[in-house]
Amino acid sequence: MILADFTCAEHGTFESHTDSAADFAPCPTCNTSSPWSPSPVLGKVKIASVSTGKYEPPPTKQYLDTRELGEGMPLSEWRKKREKVHQERRHKSNKELL
Repeated sequence: MILADFTCAEHGTFESHTDSAADFAPCPTCNTSSPWSPSPVLGKVKIASVSTGKYEPPPTKQYLDTRELGEGMPLSEWRKKREKVHQERRHKSNKELL
């Protein structure tokens, strides 16, 4: 038994407990056979969900980490810091070749 909506031509929509396969139900006021009518589904869809975890340091210095920019560091200073990291990497790579 389920609760479903049915529509009487004279009295409008009503709810009735019926078998899940029932296509018609008697109107409670006039007892005429009324067809099943789908009821609207009520609910909300969550658009987005964001969760933050704890900070994990990047495995190498070459990983792009923009947290300092978000904390207010000027872009020019951040770029100089990034260039220094890349320069150290190039220097180490060139030193290994010799």
